[in-house]
Amino acid sequence: MGAAVVAFSSGRTSERIACRLEGCQPEFAFVPGNGHQCYANKGQRMRYLPVKILIIDDDTLRIHRYLKMLPSDHQVQVAKSADVGMKLAQANSPDVILLTDRFADSDGFVMCHRLKGDRRTHSIPVLMVSCDPDEATQARGFELGAADFISWPTSPLLLKARVNAHARAYRQSRQLESQSTHDPLTGVANRQQFEQTLHMEVERCNRSHTALCLLTLDIDDFDAYNDHYGYGMGEQRLMTLARILGAEAGRCTDLVCRIDTEEFAVLLPGTSVEGARKLASAIQDEFAIKKIESNQKGKNGFLTVSVGAAVVDYQRHQPGALDAGLMLRAAGAALQDARAKGMNKMAWQFVVSEH
Repeated sequence: MGAAVVAFSSGRTSERIACRLEGCQPEFAFVPGNGHQCYANKGQRMRYLPVKILIIDDDTLRIHRYLKMLPSDHQVQVAKSADVGMKLAQANSPDVILLTDRFADSDGFVMCHRLKGDRRTHSIPVLMVSCDPDEATQARGFELGAADFISWPTSPLLLKARVNAHARAYRQSRQLESQSTHDPLTGVANRQQFEQTLHMEVERCNRSHTALCLLTLDIDDFDAYNDHYGYGMGEQRLMTLARILGAEAGRCTDLVCRIDTEEFAVLLPGTSVEGARKLASAIQDEFAIKKIESNQKGKNGFLTVSVGAAVVDYQRHQPGALDAGLMLRAAGAALQDARAKGMNKMAWQFVVSEH
């Protein structure tokens, strides 16, 4: 058996050994029995992604034993401290976490509680590993959200079976969640996910008085483009715009959504009007670079994009109590203003409470 794909991390150093990590994808299908997930994307060949495992343990001998027992095509990261483990779990979204119940200077149960309390890691299955998993120890772990307990030492067969079973369940859950919250054509978030996230961000804005921006976008004269070139070509253009939005709005807090047949939205927490204006301009420029021919009288005979923006900026205005509907209405009105100006334009509205 070859060496497992590994990245060792400690509080001070990070040593990578033959490590090739791939980000989680929004759409995938699990292939039973082989411990892999198969990612399917429109226009791409299906490819297999190995199970990603995060080991949080400071016992060097046990770590090396893990690496000998786990399949060679699994991707394994090792954190030798709880703080580093938390950072790796948040950044890399593993399929399974193997967590010791005892560190030399901390408590594995406290770490389990931290993982289950963070929105980025709460759904990842945590398999707690204990040399003495009595009833009280197991009960405490399950109450804190652990998915399973492994009595150490264990056999390679049982370790592999448990890891793959929990990875399979986690990925299937992710797949179902993705199908309910993402647009099937473009892969970006759908209207339901948009409304839920907008509500949360507006509430956060009301509490903390931080900046918030909502962009709404559509392709100019898109109905006429569909009528002339056909709906198949129209769908290709929507996917093009969605890819550009995803590339430009790349922060983990940004959310790209398809909120109507022809309309997209980009939610930008903590973004000033200047930052939003730069992003909107970059989106328009990237779309223009594609030089998609149109029979309409657009800019130089190519398709263009109009942008409307609703901005909450406490440095400039005191908007009062906001709600998600007010934010969305302001962004929609701004998009109408941009369309009225002609092709490839943008317009802005500062949001102020109606009460």
